[in-house]
Amino acid sequence: GEAPAPSSNGGARAAAVRTRAAGDPLGIGFVGAGNFATSMLLPHLKARKDVRLTGVVTASGLTARGAAEKFGFAFCASDADELFHDASTHAVFVVTRHHLHAAFVERALRAGQAVFVEKPLATTAEEMSRVTDAVRSIEASSGRPAPLLVGFNRRFAPLSRQLAAHFPSGGGPLVVSYRVNAGFLGRESWYQDPSEGGGRILGEVCHFLDYVAFVAASPITRVYAAGVRDPRGALRADDNLTVSVSCADGSVGTVVYVASGDPAMPKERVEVLGRGRSAVLDNYQALTTWAGNKKKEVKALSVDKGHAEEVARWVSGLRDGADPPIAWSELANASWATLATIESLASGRPVDVARA
Repeated sequence: GEAPAPSSNGGARAAAVRTRAAGDPLGIGFVGAGNFATSMLLPHLKARKDVRLTGVVTASGLTARGAAEKFGFAFCASDADELFHDASTHAVFVVTRHHLHAAFVERALRAGQAVFVEKPLATTAEEMSRVTDAVRSIEASSGRPAPLLVGFNRRFAPLSRQLAAHFPSGGGPLVVSYRVNAGFLGRESWYQDPSEGGGRILGEVCHFLDYVAFVAASPITRVYAAGVRDPRGALRADDNLTVSVSCADGSVGTVVYVASGDPAMPKERVEVLGRGRSAVLDNYQALTTWAGNKKKEVKALSVDKGHAEEVARWVSGLRDGADPPIAWSELANASWATLATIESLASGRPVDVARA
């Protein structure tokens, strides 16, 4: 379901953000229709009465046609311009391979469309700068935050919201630990391809960096990454690593991301301590909290990593004219922190995170 390569439109001025008549459904199009789009995003949109699926674009017209028929898109195409120029498309989901994300985000924003992009937002500092220019251009012309969201879905999980609420704000810094038993990914995976995927720090570690900042409610200011050194050459340092994180409010965190564990071990565990309280989130299935020497346990009915809530908040926010559910400053911070992690792993030194 790969999408075509975007052509650059230079630094064109942003068009006015598209509006629609009150009560009209929100026209939503997709660039990319791979497994993630069709399994994790489209099912949540198809059921909504306030959404109309307009166009789907993939490099192979065949994939686009299949997605159009299955989910009820009005048209399919192999040229993304058809979607960006379509007056009935108010918002675009960018779910392509990573190296195309930033250019499509920039084009959609400058066409006056709202954009939901799967992570990463960008794969290089230059791409981040171009997206930032587009965001600032829209803020300047509309006086409103740019309608942009990156798919940091774990913030929206029901147990994540309960975890964050357990630590009242203003009570001092927190210590956050996020361990990921990521599982092995073969070299043939496009995720590991330097030009298309850029590796798992860009595609996945960004999630967990964002989560540390989310729980601390404070931006990341510095990262220090260390990866395994394997003389046999079987293990990659960029998917067997630890990242030490410092936040502006004095909170600290670690992200432990490992491909070489046993796959039967639950995938994710978060521990947070501070402000006289503690909490453990086990794989989005159970949350245990401690406060006042009392322990409380909440179990989820199913593993919910927040995809449905994220899509619901995004769509209803666009429909009601609300600000995006994650502020641009936080999206940019997680993105710059991810690029800093890659730099730190390469240099062996701590790296200060660029400011949004």
